[in-house]
Amino acid sequence: MMHAIAAVLLAALVTPQQQAKAQERVLVLGEAGVTSVDLDKGETVLSALAKAEPKPTAALECVVLVRFGEREVDHRTLVVDAAETTRSGQTSKDFRLVAADTLLLLKKPVARAPAWTRETALQAAFVALLARELPKDRRAWLQKQLLMRSTDRAVRQQMAVDLAQSADRRLAVEQLVSVLDLDANVACEAVTALGTMGTAARAALPDLARLRDHSDPRLRACVSVAIRQIEGVGKPR
Repeated sequence: MMHAIAAVLLAALVTPQQQAKAQERVLVLGEAGVTSVDLDKGETVLSALAKAEPKPTAALECVVLVRFGEREVDHRTLVVDAAETTRSGQTSKDFRLVAADTLLLLKKPVARAPAWTRETALQAAFVALLARELPKDRRAWLQKQLLMRSTDRAVRQQMAVDLAQSADRRLAVEQLVSVLDLDANVACEAVTALGTMGTAARAALPDLARLRDHSDPRLRACVSVAIRQIEGVGKPR
């Protein structure tokens, strides 16, 4: 089960002058005193963290850097262990930042709670980003990541449903189809979501058809139901 996300996303007050510099900033979420920092020449994770005024509750040993490229396929995610960096100069762990990078400062685990791992840290970053306004391709990518990665069935179901209900039906089908060859539990959530889309998911029928003989009986059952829903079988004419 993923750590409860305690980070509160603060709303930044943006003036017309600041809007012109919006793309020259780094967004900082979570345990920070400010929401963004100016991207100066040679800005690194450590220098940005110093400007972000981390709260005492910040788990600085595990800072997540999320980078979205200009193309949908160029999403990149890095987990930075700030404890392994040095403030005397850049190291291999002190990444140089570019415009529109996002840093997530996680909260220190409470007593007896499990420490952050790379996987739980990434999922926390994805949840925090989904709470913000995002372009549809980035939102869909984040939803798919959580659908693929989360061990919490409720989270997987919600991400699959959110994808299926997105306004861009083509993008939704593409993202859901792309996970059909993964773990049967993940595939079943995607298949069920495709079924709820009805005829809007017709492009997924060939991929669903090849799963009719899958070794997992639950997945086979989900596929049969979804295909009937998409083909409109049983609906009044």
